[in-house]
Amino acid sequence: TPDKDSSVPGRKHAKYTSRRTPEAKLATIFQAIQDVNWSFGDFLFHAFSRSSAQAQNDGSRSHTTYIDKFLKGGNTHGVGAILRLWLKSPMGSVSAGSELVSQMYNLKIPYDEIKAVR
Repeated sequence: TPDKDSSVPGRKHAKYTSRRTPEAKLATIFQAIQDVNWSFGDFLFHAFSRSSAQAQNDGSRSHTTYIDKFLKGGNTHGVGAILRLWLKSPMGSVSAGSELVSQMYNLKIPYDEIKAVR
């Protein structure tokens, strides 16, 4: 069936694309991170380190909107749910023999200098 806007000159028909799985979406995002030679940590650091003023100045208002909505609990999965996943994930645990174990509950080392999750 023809699109109701097909009579508008220069308007292209949008192609239907099937919904992608979360795995396919993650693959796209991780590929984009790899394409700019960042680590996942770099991505998170830069996403959360920019102030609203910086985003306003360079015109990336959507960036500010995404971060603001997430931090204010406006998404399906909030900050607490993400932290719970991090703490439960076997990917973040340090082996018993690692020197990082001594950092886990060390009050002398600033928390932002500890790289492992748990």
